[in-house]
Amino acid sequence: MRILKRFGKKIRIFTVAALCAGLAACGGAEEAAKLKAQATPEQAGAYADEWEGWNRGVFFFNNTLDSYALAPAAQAYNYSVPTAFRVVFRNFRDYAGSPVNIFNSLLQADGTAIEHSFARFFINTTLGGFGFLDPATTFGYPPRSEDFGQTLAVWGVPDGGYYMAPFFGPFTIRDGSGRFADYAFDPLTYAGSEMRMMSLARTGYDAVDFRARNFDTIERLKSSSEDYYVTVRTLYFQRRQAEIENYDLKPERTPDTIDFNAE
Repeated sequence: MRILKRFGKKIRIFTVAALCAGLAACGGAEEAAKLKAQATPEQAGAYADEWEGWNRGVFFFNNTLDSYALAPAAQAYNYSVPTAFRVVFRNFRDYAGSPVNIFNSLLQADGTAIEHSFARFFINTTLGGFGFLDPATTFGYPPRSEDFGQTLAVWGVPDGGYYMAPFFGPFTIRDGSGRFADYAFDPLTYAGSEMRMMSLARTGYDAVDFRARNFDTIERLKSSSEDYYVTVRTLYFQRRQAEIENYDLKPERTPDTIDFNAE
């Protein structure tokens, strides 16, 4: 009975969050107008958010979900799983994404990225026990990602606008559509039903692992940001620009402070 009561309480919390999200979406236009009125001409571009009313409502819902579900799961993951095991899981997760990285590097015709993706895959296959270890980082090839959203950006496709999706968080229309292509590049897509279930589990793992790696940073941003929604939107665009321009392959450039790559 105690478990049922707790479960019922969480359902009520998420129901209230969803209702508040709808109300926030209705009032989002007014909030957007206030922000734009306060912005300087140089800052105005930072508020180019065509669906801000909807986005703020969904952001409220996602943030509530984070507080009551994802953040506690990330804390439990950090406390219950030894660091060595977390690193091994993360190494293999990164290794499993190698086909997508390699294929997009080739599509972008980026010689440096191609070399990096192939070298990392080869070293971690042969010396890293098929990705459970990460000697490639020691050899100067740290983890990085290439996806079809980046490929489209390299070839001049505009971002199409910023959008906040329930559960999945922020993305641009270009990056969201690129995920379908990456799904096609993923070998697990064509495996049996058990492997496809592993693909779904991998998505959940990615969310928990990302939250766990950045737990303190995210909590600090939540408490210190004047407008947490704007902070998240800014960081999203900074991260995507860093990935598109391969800042991690250019030592003189530094991406934002949130760790978007595996350790």
